[in-house]
Amino acid sequence: MCPVCSASSSRVHSRYQRTLTDAPVAGRLVRILLRVRRFFCGNPECRSKTFAEQVDGLTRRWTRTSEGLRRMLTEIGLAFSRRSSTAARSCDAVSIWSARSPT
Repeated sequence: MCPVCSASSSRVHSRYQRTLTDAPVAGRLVRILLRVRRFFCGNPECRSKTFAEQVDGLTRRWTRTSEGLRRMLTEIGLAFSRRSSTAARSCDAVSIWSARSPT
């Protein structure tokens, strides 16, 4: 479904691999390699000519983290909103990268 005009489409434009960072397991970084499709928007009046499919509960547009990791980071941020150094140490303690992950 097109995120701009909500028109459904079955015309596949292309496919590509998307890499998501997920919540760590046993202190190890978890990456999800996801193959997604791009679709043509069938509405000629829509400004979006193509759009990528999203996996409910896992992906969001333009993000590189899973929904689970996003929720976890949000909770940590809210819990330590007045003490940023404590939040950073807490993220380090559970092996969460709060910025772009190193390669």
